Amino acid sequence: MLLEWVLSRDIEAVRSMANEYGGWRVDKEGAARIQPPNWDDVLRAHTIDESLPKDDKAREAVTRAKLFVIPARQEILMLCAAEQSIVGLAKMVQAI
Repeated sequence: MLLEWVLSRDIEAVRSMANEYGGWRVDKEGAARIQPPNWDDVLRAHTIDESLPKDDKAREAVTRAKLFVIPARQEILMLCAAEQSIVGLAKMVQAI
């Protein structure tokens, strides 16, 4: 969900995924757990263009990954590192 938001900044898409998280679909044939999109699902959705010819799909997917997905993941890692730094600093100050 985090990768989806960083790539699209579409909070409604994230909320709709959150509503499905941990949910169950029940119909007359039985019940099935609804799985939210994982990192790989979001990666495929943002990189693979099914309308392209087979030969162009891989090339375009790599280009999109370089332009969008890798920077988004780097942003997430930087945010996580910053969060860890803040927590570490707070613990250090608290110990003094």
